[in-house]
Amino acid sequence: MLEDVPFTISHLAAVVPLRSGRTRVEALPTAPLVIGAMVPDLPAVLGAADLRPATHTGPFALVLDLVLTAVVWCAWVAAVRPAVVATLPGLAARWHPVPRRRPAVVWWVAAAVVGAASHLLWDACTHSGEGTTWFEAFAGQERVFFVLQLASSAVGLLVVLAWVRQWWLRTPVTAAVAERRPWLPRRLAAAVVLLGVVGGGIWRWQHAASQTSGPASGSLTVGEVVFGTLAGALLAVAVLTTAFWVRRWLVEAPSDDEVERREPTSEQVPG
Repeated sequence: MLEDVPFTISHLAAVVPLRSGRTRVEALPTAPLVIGAMVPDLPAVLGAADLRPATHTGPFALVLDLVLTAVVWCAWVAAVRPAVVATLPGLAARWHPVPRRRPAVVWWVAAAVVGAASHLLWDACTHSGEGTTWFEAFAGQERVFFVLQLASSAVGLLVVLAWVRQWWLRTPVTAAVAERRPWLPRRLAAAVVLLGVVGGGIWRWQHAASQTSGPASGSLTVGEVVFGTLAGALLAVAVLTTAFWVRRWLVEAPSDDEVERREPTSEQVPG
């Protein structure tokens, strides 16, 4: 059975209704809600599948997921988001909501917990060995849960894609931001991400194939490939983010002549 599905991104389908339409909850900030819904899979994405129970079924799973959400959120706000904004002006032009006060810590924590809890509940309903089996009559019938995992992954992904399309079409564009030139050609950025996705999938597939054999290994290999593509995407984003900040530092760093011009002379120093 696939232990690596529902697909990590599909888990967003459980929380996007809280950020749109009649079910929108204004108090819940989007970033921790979205990150929390995916973060329980982070150990598996990074190749530490043995730690998966700690973020899914352990007694302190929600606490650990909350900590991981905070770490990923800090990286997103401090480093990744500015790089994404500079790379995709068209996307950044839609990231300008009406100014409002920063969310209270309690609402940030609530959003992260809701996101993580939705992930754990979803997995508990689609994995016979996690949490409470919601259909005792199907306990031990791996094929039933296998179908649930694949079906819920597909439906969830469709919901997420539909939500993204709706958001893109309905969100007003800030013209000044949309007209900015990206720091890196979009095709080059897309090529880097594509290379990471394909490379990660191939590497994890080869690793899984070398560790397992026989017909029963097929589902495991598929799961490894799924997480490999996500790991490759994260690596590509990390490379692009690092390149963005290095370039920004080099471009904005003053030259020696500029530093000398900025240094005050003896006549300019007061006293």
